[in-house]
Amino acid sequence: MTVATSILNNIAQDQPAGHVDAVISLGSFCQVGGILWLYDIKDTNSPFDNFGFRTWTSIISILRNRFADYWLKENMEIGDPVEDYSGPNNSKRITVIVCCKHYNIENTHHFSVEQNTTEELGDYPKFREKVTKMERAFLKRCKLYDNIRFVCKAMNSPEFEDTEVGKEDVLELLDVLTDVRHGKPFTLALAVPKKRYEELKSWVIDEQIPNLHIAKWTIRFNDTRNEEWEDLLRGVTVPENRYDRVWTEIFADDRPKKESLLEFNSTYV
Repeated sequence: MTVATSILNNIAQDQPAGHVDAVISLGSFCQVGGILWLYDIKDTNSPFDNFGFRTWTSIISILRNRFADYWLKENMEIGDPVEDYSGPNNSKRITVIVCCKHYNIENTHHFSVEQNTTEELGDYPKFREKVTKMERAFLKRCKLYDNIRFVCKAMNSPEFEDTEVGKEDVLELLDVLTDVRHGKPFTLALAVPKKRYEELKSWVIDEQIPNLHIAKWTIRFNDTRNEEWEDLLRGVTVPENRYDRVWTEIFADDRPKKESLLEFNSTYV
């Protein structure tokens, strides 16, 4: 039995997750990434952070396509200004709503009205550069790291109650993650609507799917440590040197010399 197989076989639906090289958010809305910072188990933003997926299964297509057509300018639709709380210490900002029509994703955090209008996104080149770096870092970590825990809330935004999660969706997401991981071990901690939880949990146990943990979400916007998040993150530990590794190894050839990891992880562009 290989080490990878041993790791997978020791992971069950209701057992603690254990030690991993990285915990990576798959969205499908911004507070998933934020809560990982709160738990202090994150090292850098992923390409799925700080966006709202109107159709959560777009995650699957994005990964299948290796981020092709992801936030390309020709696929973006500019909306109206809105009040947003992504400033320092969650301070209020006025930003421009932007939608990626190709994957049906909403962005309310990145484009301030000071630099962008409903006709033109002056910050797009900087935004595009940052997203591209996050894409490359995501794929590089998936290829190099020994074990990763992906965390995802299968939630459509803004039609929360209408979110449907089927077994075929979950299997397809596991399949594409296996592909991007090049066969390396991983777990998927997936929160699903309360109405589907028992059925999907029983299915995971009956089918003995080794690398999947189904959790239940009942709170729309949940940004505090509580039972809902504990179910997804229980028992997860990460290396103490994770920040150094991601900055010196993963971003080694893909960052401005004077840019810090803190600046890179900011929602500002």
